[in-house]
Amino acid sequence: MNWSRRKISISAVAFLAGCTPLSGNHAEPGNGISASKSNLNISSHRIKDSAQTWMENYIPNVELTNEKNQKVFFYDDLLREKVVMINFFFTACSGICPLSTANLIRVQKSFGNHLGRDVFIYSITLDPETDTPEVLKRYATAFGAKPGWSFLTGDFDDIELLRHRLGIFDPDPVLDADKTQHGGLFVYGNEATGKWTAGPSMWKPSEIVRSVLRVM
Repeated sequence: MNWSRRKISISAVAFLAGCTPLSGNHAEPGNGISASKSNLNISSHRIKDSAQTWMENYIPNVELTNEKNQKVFFYDDLLREKVVMINFFFTACSGICPLSTANLIRVQKSFGNHLGRDVFIYSITLDPETDTPEVLKRYATAFGAKPGWSFLTGDFDDIELLRHRLGIFDPDPVLDADKTQHGGLFVYGNEATGKWTAGPSMWKPSEIVRSVLRVM
């Protein structure tokens, strides 16, 4: 599909803006008072705590199953205190999905041994009825995904809720219901700091790496 015509939904923009904290590194203009380092640290911690609280209340802690047939909770096990990249796909897709996965393989190589330690990749199926853990494992193995990159399935309604909360949906409900029309976007961010944004999964691997490093 021509994913270049797709846009992040208004909800995604609101989500991303809401999760990005202010820098907190300067005093109020015109008050003649310089912020001390200790005050800045306190402000930074408050911003961080506020961002994490907002995220924890907003992102559903749904139960998913990975390609190893292990049960995990999305927020508690996969998101908390981590830098992550998240995309949605399905194994039977013949359009943007295999291209995106192949591109993320190149991103994986660029991260090297930092993958699974400093940054994590999560690919969540849009077709959980077909994409069982066994199917996901074959898919991950065929592409050469390494530890630190999880392929996830779960209850359809839970995945849909998660996808909408992450802002990866089309505002046109007809297009949104057609999984073959999904836009090939990925969300990336740092749960600990509240820095989040999104971009096309077909960005150059070097640009994806640079973008993810900016939120670390």
